[in-house]
Amino acid sequence: MEDVIKRITGKCYISKMDVKSALNTIRIRGTDIFKTGFVAPDGHYEFLRMSFGVTNGPSTMRPSTRAIKLAYEHLVPHNVNTYIYDISTSQDDFC
Repeated sequence: MEDVIKRITGKCYISKMDVKSALNTIRIRGTDIFKTGFVAPDGHYEFLRMSFGVTNGPSTMRPSTRAIKLAYEHLVPHNVNTYIYDISTSQDDFC
């Protein structure tokens, strides 16, 4: 993280893309969906995708974060940084 901060220090434009929503893209096996069921005042619901969010997500998504890092590795000289679920870039101008 300190490396990313050093790279963006003094830049005029900083852009960030959050990839955290990737945590909610892991489908639950069809035979296990009933195990996620819960009752609310207005009905019965079951999750179709993992609902762990950021709490337990990193251990499951670790291969994906490595893939993100590898996919953008060649852009590091162009000020594209990756950190866990964030992709950021910083520039002095739009050119």
